[in-house]
Amino acid sequence: MPVLTNIVAEFAVSESWACKKYAASHPTTSSKLLTMLAATDHWAVQEAVATNTNTPVKVLSRLAESNYKQTRTAVAANLLTPDSTLLALSNDKEGVVRAAIAKNPNTSKKILEYMKSDEYFDVLRNLARNSNTPTSVLQELTTNYYSIIQSEARKALRIRNK
Repeated sequence: MPVLTNIVAEFAVSESWACKKYAASHPTTSSKLLTMLAATDHWAVQEAVATNTNTPVKVLSRLAESNYKQTRTAVAANLLTPDSTLLALSNDKEGVVRAAIAKNPNTSKKILEYMKSDEYFDVLRNLARNSNTPTSVLQELTTNYYSIIQSEARKALRIRNK
């Protein structure tokens, strides 16, 4: 394993963003290297860091402020992202970022409740599909403008009532 670790470390310090992305996505990459790679100004490298399960929570919180929506979306989807970061991202200008929060099974009920007034279709659909969404929110979604969201919410309520 030391040889592989050395190769990953060499990729991490490469000039190539593709090599850095590989290092950032590798499951053996250390939190120290991931912290260093997070400072790379390339969306694909940052996205890979944000999806790696070895990435420290502090780094995820920092990446939530990235200029790249792909990076913020990956942070929003990461199961280890803390509530405080998810709450901050729930106001993101990009609907795909908010939709990733609504899809994340570890998003708190409080944040999901907060997101119920979002107008982005994928946010509402993901709220209806998230098993953590409060029943009261699902009931509200059954009267949504979009029939598919109504249907998803009704389906979720039926499953819960079994």
